[in-house]
Amino acid sequence: MGKKTLSNAHCLLDLIEKAPVSILKAFSGLPECQALARGFDWSQDEATLSPVLLEHVKHLRKEQRDPAEREALRVLRLASPRGSAILTTVADQLNDGELIAVFMSQDGGEIGRAVWMRTHSDEAARLFDVAESILNTGDIRGNKRLYDAFDVPCDDAPPFIWNDTVKKDLESQLTSVMRLGEPCEVVYVPLADEGKNGDTKTIHYLVVRFAGDQVTAVQVVNRNRRSFCYFPVRDATLVYAPDRKVVEVYAHTLSTRAPLANVLSSSLSDLTSRMR
Repeated sequence: MGKKTLSNAHCLLDLIEKAPVSILKAFSGLPECQALARGFDWSQDEATLSPVLLEHVKHLRKEQRDPAEREALRVLRLASPRGSAILTTVADQLNDGELIAVFMSQDGGEIGRAVWMRTHSDEAARLFDVAESILNTGDIRGNKRLYDAFDVPCDDAPPFIWNDTVKKDLESQLTSVMRLGEPCEVVYVPLADEGKNGDTKTIHYLVVRFAGDQVTAVQVVNRNRRSFCYFPVRDATLVYAPDRKVVEVYAHTLSTRAPLANVLSSSLSDLTSRMR
């Protein structure tokens, strides 16, 4: 009989081949990846563990493999050159020098850091999501189903200022225009962007996180299926590019994009007026 091959788990197999065993163990601890650990002996020799894990994965059912494949794709995207740069910038928001040092020193380089951010804690996982949202803007820019760009009405591009007062004001206004039942959260991330002429400019990313509609899911505990309800986190991303005098909005709902852009544009104008 020939060897069993897979055509729908490229990212998972790639991750297993590239990541150190310690990182694979952490990855397998995710709820979405528990099938990797089920029935697998992690105590065997690390030198031969990866090939054995590859064979283990190939014999899992598709429904067991697919959640881990999706998580592997997320990790590998944030281990790419751009994804890694974004994740490293976002890691500053851990606001803990020792924790940031642990993040930077992970085995496996970019892949190790991405897995650590995804698995370390709820707060780290939140920052992983933020980095992922920023990375996604590069893939969906120009897709009218998810993206619109709006000119900032000004002669000179207003500077971007970020502090607690600005954050609270934006969160209040964005919650209102999106008609949310609960307050949203705005996470600000400035990223350096190198232009074609070699000049480096700062692009301002604001990831707006909020609770989506309630959904029902099923949890399996000791082989017993239990239904529960929760509000999955959704987000929209606003991007202010001063050099182009543009606010870009990445959001699933078309009707909210212009109001979201107006909130940010008005905030920029108000801040400029106060500085005069």
